[in-house]
Amino acid sequence: MQSFRVVGSLSSHPVPIAAYPIQNEKFTKLEQLLATKEWQTANQETFAILSSICGLTSDRTIKIGNLSCYDLHLLDSLWLKYSRGRFGFSVQQRIWRQMCQDAIEIQNTQDSRWIQFCDRIGWNAPTNKLSAPTGYFPIWVEASHTQLTAHPAVFTRLYSRLEVCRLR
Repeated sequence: MQSFRVVGSLSSHPVPIAAYPIQNEKFTKLEQLLATKEWQTANQETFAILSSICGLTSDRTIKIGNLSCYDLHLLDSLWLKYSRGRFGFSVQQRIWRQMCQDAIEIQNTQDSRWIQFCDRIGWNAPTNKLSAPTGYFPIWVEASHTQLTAHPAVFTRLYSRLEVCRLR
């Protein structure tokens, strides 16, 4: 049985992947993609998992409030492990906090702070390589439009959830 340490959890004991059998198959596929450094496909799989676990609103936005802390820790830990700490939700959150000390929710993609953040982590220059800037993956996208774009409202809801789950 594979196991790994859940980064940022209250427990220091390894958590077996099979401990969560309902989603085990999906997490195993993600782990395989990350292990083979198929970053873009792993990114798509991450959001397929999130959509499945959380559900979608009528405008196809992931319902972040339905995401358990366990699943969030698990997803972040997998990204951190296979990218050697370069990619993951907690990495993005740390960069976000460094850039925007205030806990303000940005709703507009034209907000200068959002544009600077996207520039810093490389979301304005798509890539599929480990050499991508720190924090590049997973990419938060809005799937309700013809062109996939990172959307700050979804992003800030996720990072509020990270705070609740004590994932830093």
